[in-house]
Amino acid sequence: MGLVTPITGARGPAFSDLLTEEQRQKLRDVAHLRQVAQKKEIFQEGDEVDGLYLIESGDVAITLSSPDDKEVVVNRYGPGDIFGEMGVLDELPRSANAVAQTDVTLSFVRSKAFLDFLRNEPDVAIALLRLLTQRLRRTSDVLSDASFRGLEHRLAKALLFLAESHGVETPAGI
Repeated sequence: MGLVTPITGARGPAFSDLLTEEQRQKLRDVAHLRQVAQKKEIFQEGDEVDGLYLIESGDVAITLSSPDDKEVVVNRYGPGDIFGEMGVLDELPRSANAVAQTDVTLSFVRSKAFLDFLRNEPDVAIALLRLLTQRLRRTSDVLSDASFRGLEHRLAKALLFLAESHGVETPAGI
């Protein structure tokens, strides 16, 4: 399978960073832990939605697949991030695939429990709106770059993003 990875802008705060410790505990109280092995699929595009996931440890890639077996990584999430929230909010089937990039520990929160949590925690609902808006802006940025920027610009931007988000500082540089 061919794999293409568009690089989005700088990563914002993780969802769990936007919560108070009390709010994190309330979410943990309604969550169920799940372990997923590296390279295993968590869900597929078109699956019915029964909840969302909060990453406790590990990395998850959100991907799209083409009929001719090409795949593009839409985003990559790590500890503290949520994914699968779109289907919970719009009640439509999954719009992408989620694949464990490492062994992951996930907190799974059923749709009803998460919606009840948002109703009782309006500050979290606002924080979620901000997070979703940041993701939409990054998607718009990628689309703009793909449509209007040359390869050199996109490559330079990708390298800067990777250095900022995954680079390790050494005496010789990042």
